[in-house]
Amino acid sequence: MSRWRQRWARRLDPTLVVPRPEPEPAERPVDASWPTVCHQFALRMLSMVELLRPELDQLEAAEEDASTLERLYRVDHGVTRLRRVAGYLQILAGVEDDQPSGYRSSLVDVIREAESAIEHYTRVSIGRVAELGVVEYAAKDVAWLLAALIDNATSYSPATVVVSAHLLLTTVAS
Repeated sequence: MSRWRQRWARRLDPTLVVPRPEPEPAERPVDASWPTVCHQFALRMLSMVELLRPELDQLEAAEEDASTLERLYRVDHGVTRLRRVAGYLQILAGVEDDQPSGYRSSLVDVIREAESAIEHYTRVSIGRVAELGVVEYAAKDVAWLLAALIDNATSYSPATVVVSAHLLLTTVAS
């Protein structure tokens, strides 16, 4: 009987004698259903996000009041963050999302995607970015990695701190 069930059993009937649990073995077998649960939950989150997207787009397009539009943008940003969390769940599930296509995304687009996926996106300012491409099958992973780094930087730094990254090119003489 799990500890949670034991506690509830004692709350419901204080006179109940619950046997002491046996110590758990040092190694628990890995539950093979965990990746499936993560994947299914991620798919459900993504389907709900995709249902919200067109509705939000219509509301944003029709709205003229600046304060209401700002609130809609915050909701839209929350939906974007939900998509990122669903993607993390798919990574935990070990699901390969896309097949490599050979196309490229610009580095600035990947950075913008990362910026839009964090809570304090208003604190991010994108400066000059080198004209580089990111292979399409890696673009999402690079964006999520950058999002995690930028999210940590904006969440745990004072508002006056400037976080920057620079591309360093090195040449090797032969």
